[in-house]
Amino acid sequence: MLRHIEAYQGSTVTRLALKLMALTFVRTSELIEARWSEIDLDAARWDIPAERMKMKTPHIVPLSAQALEVLRTLQLVTGQSEYLFPGERDHGKPMSNNTILGALARMGYKHRMTGHGFRGIASTLLHDGHGTRAH
Repeated sequence: MLRHIEAYQGSTVTRLALKLMALTFVRTSELIEARWSEIDLDAARWDIPAERMKMKTPHIVPLSAQALEVLRTLQLVTGQSEYLFPGERDHGKPMSNNTILGALARMGYKHRMTGHGFRGIASTLLHDGHGTRAH
């Protein structure tokens, strides 16, 4: 799947969204509604405010070197927008969840993978392999 994401021929922004989702395991809504003001590239962290979280508590996402590389590339494309992933037609709104689902379908993963699936896979592996739980 990661090779398919890398070779994705659609929008660069969509490809980068899929890559960042695979690297951070955040919920789809947290990803597509992410704002540049939440990202601290120097500290390698993403602070998602409580009001955007399912449990209504803030969430700190540590950013790997790979995630930072995706974000720096993305910054060249959407860095002037409020959102990391602005809507294609209306840049004042975030990307649609259907954009992620459509890209996965075009890569051959329709009915086999969703945006939330990245998080589900991580949760299963962390829980089964290490006795921890993704929140």
